[in-house]
Amino acid sequence: SAERRAPAAGEVEIRVRATGLNFRDVLNVLGMYPGDPGPLGLECAGEIAAVGEGVAEFQVGDEVVALTQGCFSTFVIAPAVFVASKPKRLSFAEAATIPSSFLTASYGLGHLAQMVAGDRILIHAAAGGLGLAATKLAQQVGAEVFATAGNEEKRSYLRSLGIQHVMNSRTLDFATEVMELTGGRGVNVVLNALTGEYIPRNLSILSNGGRFVEVGKIGIWDVTRVKQTRPDVSYFVLDLGQEARQTPAFIGEMLRH
Repeated sequence: SAERRAPAAGEVEIRVRATGLNFRDVLNVLGMYPGDPGPLGLECAGEIAAVGEGVAEFQVGDEVVALTQGCFSTFVIAPAVFVASKPKRLSFAEAATIPSSFLTASYGLGHLAQMVAGDRILIHAAAGGLGLAATKLAQQVGAEVFATAGNEEKRSYLRSLGIQHVMNSRTLDFATEVMELTGGRGVNVVLNALTGEYIPRNLSILSNGGRFVEVGKIGIWDVTRVKQTRPDVSYFVLDLGQEARQTPAFIGEMLRH
């Protein structure tokens, strides 16, 4: 059970119609998340049920999407800065899949890695929520996508999206394949969530001055270790929740965009 409270200044209350299920939630219930994962549910879609003081952009009944904790609930409180109007063409279930995955992809590839047309981008686990969002954004700007996935059904689906270079994420052979496909040039950007030996393999196929965006939570490298291996590489560890706390206005603007 959960107690329902009125939204404070700058907040709204949302009646949740659909909630996104994230890998963080899985790690949470398995007790594998490093640190305090917080309550279940990071994103939702629903209707404004109440509006706090100072919130002028939303009214009761408005259909919205939101990035906020505790979305596995009938009602949830969200800072208005992390709420956006739901596009009419999207169902609640469709809209609930957008905030976490597309914000992470947009922040990681667009803001941190400064992805541009012509970049060669390796997206691991590309058939997952984040992977599909990253693929869409990369294709949108005209980048060349190299993707991995764990089984043939997923790899076939990725090919149906127009991705020419699709590899197996369950082996380390992707590194050799990437170098062959690029004529030894490697990729400009890696979006990674894989652990262990995958990390040094990813670093080995980055072109000079490449950008490595790490979204994993377990067994990730720190900046010092990366610099010892590849001092020329720009390395970013991305935690969307942390970014939202540090720069809420920027993340909110990105969500609405």
